Amino acid sequence: IYISSLFIASEAFYAIREYKDSMKYSEITLNEAQKAMMGGDTTGYSYWKMAASMKAAILTAEKKRDEAISLYKEIALKAVEQKDAYYVMEGYRMCGFLRYEEGKMESAFEFFLLSLAGGSYLPENIRRNSTFTYAAYLALHTGKQVRAPSDIEILEKQLQEWLGKDWRELVDNPSMRQAKARRKKNIFS
Repeated sequence: IYISSLFIASEAFYAIREYKDSMKYSEITLNEAQKAMMGGDTTGYSYWKMAASMKAAILTAEKKRDEAISLYKEIALKAVEQKDAYYVMEGYRMCGFLRYEEGKMESAFEFFLLSLAGGSYLPENIRRNSTFTYAAYLALHTGKQVRAPSDIEILEKQLQEWLGKDWRELVDNPSMRQAKARRKKNIFS
């Protein structure tokens, strides 16, 4: 309950945009979750990934992209150790999104591919109804800018295998096309 209450405090401060206090509670939660993991507590990793994601979101909101990317990579790598395909997908997807916002398309494309590779271990129904389709859309969008058409054909065939024959309808729809819009400034200013 102690770790849970720390994380709830972090979430509450984040919700009211008190990022300094949210960061403080995220870091305390991370430390306590790390201790729990080292002690063999199975809930430790769950709290760790939530607190790490909160901290990364704060760093993102504060435009500290390199720090956020570093933490999202750490989340993905820890998720690999824990066999948590969803957080592998999410960690790398967020790295890709942040690089995409910076206009670093090659790096963004590579992170989106890592996201898809991680997400490919999820059941098909989850892939079809999660941010996997968002990562797929942005992988195609960035890939078309930095890779040869033959590489994109390979990706398209893989997406069909992962998502089914109607993959284009899932990936190329109006809500996904809006996803490629990059923020020009902080949305909270």
